[in-house]
Amino acid sequence: MTPSIEIRSRIPGRIRFWVPALYRRQDYKNKIEFYLRREPGVKKVSANPNTGRVLVLFDQGVEEGRLALKILSSKWQEPVQKISEEDEIQGLPVAETILSGSTLAALTLKQVLAGKSPLTTDYAVLYLSSAVSMIAGYPILKKGVSQAVKKGGINYELVMGAATFITLVLRESLWGLAVVFLLNLSTVIQEIAVRRAEKLYRVFPEKQMPYLKTDIMPGDTFTAGTGDMIIADGRVVKGEAVVDESILTGEYMPRFKNEQQHVLAGTRVMSGEIKVMAERSGRDTRMGKLLSMHDNYLDAKTAYGEKGERLAEKITPFALVTSGVVFAFSRDFLRVLAILLSASPRACTLAGTLPVKLGVARAAREGIIVKRPASLEKLADIDVVFFDKTGTLTEASPVVSRVLPMRGYSADFVVKTAASLETGSVHPLASAILKEARIRNITPVPPSVSREVAGNGIKGFIDGQKIIVGSHDFMVVEGVDISDSLPKARRIQHYGESEVYVAKEGRLIGLIGIRDTLKSAVSEMIHRLYKRGIARVGIISGDSSQAVKRIAESCGIDLIESSLSPEEKAEIIKSYKRQGHKVAVIGDGINDIPAMAASDASICFGRGLLRVEDFADIAILNNDMENIPKSIIISRKMQHVATRNLAMAAGANIAGIALSALKIIDPFFAAVYYNLNSLAVLINSMGVLNMKI
Repeated sequence: MTPSIEIRSRIPGRIRFWVPALYRRQDYKNKIEFYLRREPGVKKVSANPNTGRVLVLFDQGVEEGRLALKILSSKWQEPVQKISEEDEIQGLPVAETILSGSTLAALTLKQVLAGKSPLTTDYAVLYLSSAVSMIAGYPILKKGVSQAVKKGGINYELVMGAATFITLVLRESLWGLAVVFLLNLSTVIQEIAVRRAEKLYRVFPEKQMPYLKTDIMPGDTFTAGTGDMIIADGRVVKGEAVVDESILTGEYMPRFKNEQQHVLAGTRVMSGEIKVMAERSGRDTRMGKLLSMHDNYLDAKTAYGEKGERLAEKITPFALVTSGVVFAFSRDFLRVLAILLSASPRACTLAGTLPVKLGVARAAREGIIVKRPASLEKLADIDVVFFDKTGTLTEASPVVSRVLPMRGYSADFVVKTAASLETGSVHPLASAILKEARIRNITPVPPSVSREVAGNGIKGFIDGQKIIVGSHDFMVVEGVDISDSLPKARRIQHYGESEVYVAKEGRLIGLIGIRDTLKSAVSEMIHRLYKRGIARVGIISGDSSQAVKRIAESCGIDLIESSLSPEEKAEIIKSYKRQGHKVAVIGDGINDIPAMAASDASICFGRGLLRVEDFADIAILNNDMENIPKSIIISRKMQHVATRNLAMAAGANIAGIALSALKIIDPFFAAVYYNLNSLAVLINSMGVLNMKI
């Protein structure tokens, strides 16, 4: 059978793979290069679809096995593409603004040069200003009528459109022209500011998972070999394989599968080949059900935006009532027009929405992509944060934690023996042992012959001596006496680690402890969360309690929820919410999606094999742990600015209505006042974008 990937050459810091599936596949080339370049420590990647070869240059400490697995997994991924940029002025009343502004400027210049002429006798000025007012004001009236039909009731655009028409009837067309110009100008300026804020961030396009096959029926059979994704839930009817189920279980150690055992869609065969009889496919699979537990949509509204809209809805009727009372006593329509202009609710609407959009833009600068702005709002009030363990707090890359030689042997000898037999293997445990050999400056001796036994280990010959490396059961099957190793095995298990046995010529020579490693920045990040007022920080994981406890103790986490299925994780989150807590969940695997869906806000790292960022509220693209507390800082600043904006905008509206009612300001200055109100909101909101973290 043609291998999925082979190592063709290697020297320190440089490795060349042969990937048959890459041949004549430009799309696969792009995916390999895109995802490998995102791996920490990778300097350069060159994939050649003409030869099927991939060259990788990397820093010391980068595991070759991890690079190989990334190449295999990238086949099912698609590079992130940004949404194409929109024209900033598309759909805005730019032409109407220029037309009304230039006409107003020309008529004003005429008055300066030729003196004022009453509109009742200067029909040319009357007709010109009226015509331009109707053309430039038409979009305003049209929008008002459209909103009134769709939502019912009176809106500001409808009121101002009608008021402009009345000024023309009263032959106050210059006032009408000035009002139309200022309304259109403010719309253009404010919308461009909002669109520029929106352009600072992009969300991922939502995609269907390609391996959730719907054309597989129960009873159908399919074959999955090394590197293949399993496309349906089913039962193994032939063969044996080592399967990586971490994406569903959260456990980084692969599992051995042979006849009559069940496999799950979306998991990946690491070695071996199995024939599977499908039992469930598509959305009926375990993975399909997990994916369906999340409402995958982009929130249309935010809490602050809704607050602004509610204020705006209250101000317009208040202004209408006030203007009605004033007109009843004064019969002064210009005073009424000034009141209506001062009451523009645009500032209130911007007051709630703009800080959120700028907060999303500020987050994007840090590599934090916000898909659901409402969740960024909620982060300000979060008091409980739960982390998935594998791949989120840890590297999801096993390392050697301890070497326990039997009497008469040294630790270096045990490592050299195991590493020599594991040479050329891409199994995660092999990568860990080979890395340990490099750390100890040990040069492995390639075996003359070797054979991997799926799910158990590997055996072979080195210098004519039989070497066996593998599990407890593998040693028993091979007839190796391991009775004296029980205390050492218990010691390894006590620390939540996995034990690997090493035997030579039928005699046990030592045990190697394997564990997952904590990411370097985790402890500092946890400290910052507590410092920012987060009451409880916990781990919620499908891994064993010993493994979870070890990680929690090493980084200062006080809350542990372990050995949980994805569905049980969701129930835990719901129970905390029922107690009145605001909960955030941070993970990176499909198995985290139910908990994410149950939380108030969910964050993922954009490194998962299956684009979990499509299902999280917030995605951290650069895997920077510090961006988690930064997200909370941005959210709280956004909350502070939005609250201040709403109070400032509503207060300015009420003050403007009062000044207009008392005839302290006329319609022109009322329009200027309304624009200054919006400008103040814009300036205050920029504090979110320009904040220092």
